[in-house]
Amino acid sequence: MSAPLLEVSDLNAWYGQAQALHGVSLKVNEGECVALIGRNGAGKTTTLRSIMGVLRKKTGSIKLRGEDITRLDSHQIARKGLAYVPEERAIFATLTVKENLELPPVWNAKGWSSRKCTEAFPALEARAEHSGAKLSGGEQQMLAIARVLRAGPTLLLLDEPSEGLAPVVVQQIQKILRGLKAEGMAMLLVEQNLHFALSLADRHTLLVDGEVKETLTTAEVRARNRELLDHLSV
Repeated sequence: MSAPLLEVSDLNAWYGQAQALHGVSLKVNEGECVALIGRNGAGKTTTLRSIMGVLRKKTGSIKLRGEDITRLDSHQIARKGLAYVPEERAIFATLTVKENLELPPVWNAKGWSSRKCTEAFPALEARAEHSGAKLSGGEQQMLAIARVLRAGPTLLLLDEPSEGLAPVVVQQIQKILRGLKAEGMAMLLVEQNLHFALSLADRHTLLVDGEVKETLTTAEVRARNRELLDHLSV
């Protein structure tokens, strides 16, 4: 069996003196989508922030294709092939859609062209000259995803991509992510919406109070759907 694309081992993380993660371990294989599920405050976003190097106060091991990236800065981790789409999307509000797409550096020859981005996200082409501040929540989410694809990542870290979006827009985002997965893009997905996670993920890691409680297959999650929905309060 080949080594995992991403391997997180015994990850502990702190905000100041408060410990947020306690020995979190998980793996993401090439072309696989793994969902982090859990209630608000369970440590899902903290896990992504720790992996991406945004949260620096941590111990443990984070490896990408066997290389230790635990102590690298965020921009160095991005060069290695990780791309982070935060819950707040973090697009440039005063720049146009076109400028948002063209500004980020391309780390990999496999990075998407601006043309490919607008072909994959038609709503962005129609809004190319509009500023980020004038986009709807769904359009901002599409732009945030398209922008990181310009860099040519091998693994997407996605934080609540369906949060606050209308059902029809959630379906559009879902379709886009399914297409990326079909093309071999690996993903680590934080998602409070269990149904959304089920539509994409191969495995689901349940976090409770900053600890991994269990890892389940999609079939196992479906079999325990009611129990998990009650647990997640969704």
